[in-house]
Amino acid sequence: MERIHAYIMFSDIKGFSKLNEEQLEVFAEKVWMDSLKVFDEFRHKIDVFNTWGDAIFMVFNTSDVIHAIVKYRNYFRQTDFEKFGLPHLSV
Repeated sequence: MERIHAYIMFSDIKGFSKLNEEQLEVFAEKVWMDSLKVFDEFRHKIDVFNTWGDAIFMVFNTSDVIHAIVKYRNYFRQTDFEKFGLPHLSV
């Protein structure tokens, strides 16, 4: 039996469930796709990528998952969500 090393990432956005319908539309149009772009450079290292609502589940084949997680977290730390009419969101 071959041993496989996998690194799992799961993320959920704190505050997402409190967004109203208008804010959800803005989130989908302005934030969601932008936030996922941070994973573009890691695409060849991701074996599984799935989303459920605001949650992300990924399986990486290298420990580069750590760099991806930090980049994703920094996106939320550095984005001014108020300019989109949204409250502060974090992961």
